[in-house]
Amino acid sequence: MKYFLLLFPALLFSQTYKIHGIILDDSTQLVLSYATIRVAQTDIVTSSNKEGEFLLELSEGNYSLVVTYVGYHNKTISISVPHETSLNIGLVPALIQLPEVTVHSNMEDPAMEIMREAIKRREKNYEGLKNYEVTGYKKNIFYSSERIAMIDEKFVKQIYEKGKMSKEFVLSTHKTDNIKSTNMNISISIGLSLFFVNGDLNIKIGSGKSNVIFPLADNAIKYYDFKLLNSKVAGKEVSHTIQIIPRSSVEPLMKGTIIIDDATFAVIGANVETGQGWNIPFAKDFSMKIQQAYSNYNGFWIP
Repeated sequence: MKYFLLLFPALLFSQTYKIHGIILDDSTQLVLSYATIRVAQTDIVTSSNKEGEFLLELSEGNYSLVVTYVGYHNKTISISVPHETSLNIGLVPALIQLPEVTVHSNMEDPAMEIMREAIKRREKNYEGLKNYEVTGYKKNIFYSSERIAMIDEKFVKQIYEKGKMSKEFVLSTHKTDNIKSTNMNISISIGLSLFFVNGDLNIKIGSGKSNVIFPLADNAIKYYDFKLLNSKVAGKEVSHTIQIIPRSSVEPLMKGTIIIDDATFAVIGANVETGQGWNIPFAKDFSMKIQQAYSNYNGFWIP
């Protein structure tokens, strides 16, 4: 008679737990969209969504979470899994009160000089970055008569290689039936990974292309006005929030705000949308909104 002993190592089936959380302004209790949450001493990182919520999957153990958001003090918290699976994290804003500046008709706004320096350093800030990849979620919503007509959702991977346009791969997709039953292409192909690092760029919209001038283009000063809204400090980092004001209603430009790092003049955050000059065939009142938060990784500010 023969006996067989089967061994099943428990470590191969280690259980993971879902950690849910929300990031808030500690004083106003308003949600902070797209904050960065890192698990210290690991490669695990995630970000909060538009509602300030985030999700991590961790094995049993003790961890330190480092939460960062532009214009707020960093916060590190210790958690024990599985005992703590629901987190409410408040961040403290840090605002530098600038001396009051009166800009006369013959004077430039301080933001103009900041943007000139940002444009000058645009390529230098990323000259050592060879490649990286990110995954993200995209959602296109089309309205008709103020009602939702079509929805196109995608989970994508983007690969950035120096000197090339970002490549985008669709990992999964979901479309409403009225899109599936037609040949209509509503996707807008844009390399968002370094969206504001580019200068002018040909962007494919449907079957056509438009030459979009970004706020960091070499000739951006010709197409935009810039206004300094505030400056903030978080630890040793100082940042400037700048309003983007397109000078033309015909050219395809952007409007909104961007955040510039004071030390490197790199873009570290953006909340922008398309201006009036974006004319899309068969689409009335087209608009696209983009929010990006950047994290400093090995000296590079990456979305």
